[in-house]
Amino acid sequence: MYQMSNLELFCDFWICVLYTSIFILLFYHIRKKLMKLRLISVRAICFIYFLCLLRLLLPFEAPWAICITSRIFNPIMDFMFFRRISFGHHSLYFYQILFTLYVTISIFLLLRLLFSYTVVSAQTRKKSLDPSDKAYRFLSDIQDDYSTSLNIKLYELDNLNSPLSTGLLRKCIILPASYSTLYSDEQLHFILRHEYNHLKNRDCFSKLLANVVVCLFFWNPCVYIFRKDIEQSMELRCDQMTLDGLTDNKRLQYLETMLLVIKNQNTLKASRSSLSERCALKLVSNYPVDLKERFLVISKKHYAHSFFKDLVVYTFAATLFISSYTVFFSSHYDPPLDDIEPDCACHEIDPTTDTLVIDDSDCYILLNDGSTLSVSGNAIQLWEENGGRVIRK
Repeated sequence: MYQMSNLELFCDFWICVLYTSIFILLFYHIRKKLMKLRLISVRAICFIYFLCLLRLLLPFEAPWAICITSRIFNPIMDFMFFRRISFGHHSLYFYQILFTLYVTISIFLLLRLLFSYTVVSAQTRKKSLDPSDKAYRFLSDIQDDYSTSLNIKLYELDNLNSPLSTGLLRKCIILPASYSTLYSDEQLHFILRHEYNHLKNRDCFSKLLANVVVCLFFWNPCVYIFRKDIEQSMELRCDQMTLDGLTDNKRLQYLETMLLVIKNQNTLKASRSSLSERCALKLVSNYPVDLKERFLVISKKHYAHSFFKDLVVYTFAATLFISSYTVFFSSHYDPPLDDIEPDCACHEIDPTTDTLVIDDSDCYILLNDGSTLSVSGNAIQLWEENGGRVIRK
């Protein structure tokens, strides 16, 4: 089985990061224009970001890939793989030092993320709502509307300034302790409906996966754009699912609910908000640009989902994804001809012109120039596998 060298693994990894970063930047800049022109749906946006995520996590080249070599990469390869850095009596290549730092920081960030999820899970499940509470009644109505039945628990939490949802296996929605006075029944219904759609779409898992990508590629600015925009895409999708089939008056009430949540976020004390934002999904974020886009999308009542448009987007994105595995770049070095010294003990063997002679006492190759070269049994098998001429005496 062929084993890739460290140099080949390094090239594949960086080409993967390069391709994915280009995809993220290009799509991030054209996505909002496509949304305004109604040329792309939120579902297609999530699909494209899923391909970006998959490309980052699969940094390998295809067997049929075309390699383009260039001397531009030579200084990087020389510095990474052919220059040692001394530490007292020991010396390491720079790629070994860089790899050690990368693994150490990534493990630290992953452990911190795991700790955050554990703490949030423990803090948010301290006080559950009574099954007779009106919030459970609204949740039951929502499940009837969608004809689905998810096992969702409702909790309330002090010092929480915004409703949120979380849970990979144990799904739950957390409300502020004073939610009954903060929101009307209609507003509470919208809040629960929105968070229910997050849990229905398994957006908590998508957010966790995006956070893991940030931990693994923390040094790449594009992954922070990726995480921010995929969260925005999930919010847009939930907005559309929440408002699907509702009247203009209901849409206006939904916008008013979002504005009230924003107001509460700015006025209520929230000792756990920063921790929750990393691990849970909130109704609204604190980014004005994202909120403006959501308001504009919500105000467009008749957004028609075109299967043909989505199919074109899916096909184009999948083509780019597959194409990124067909071409990769590598460094180029000329052979050091001046350093090669001829050795009279070496012979050039060509199975098309030379002959393998086998007799009872000896086995040798009769070269084209008339000289002979003794060979072993392994060489006989290799010679026959390559179609060389054989004479048995």
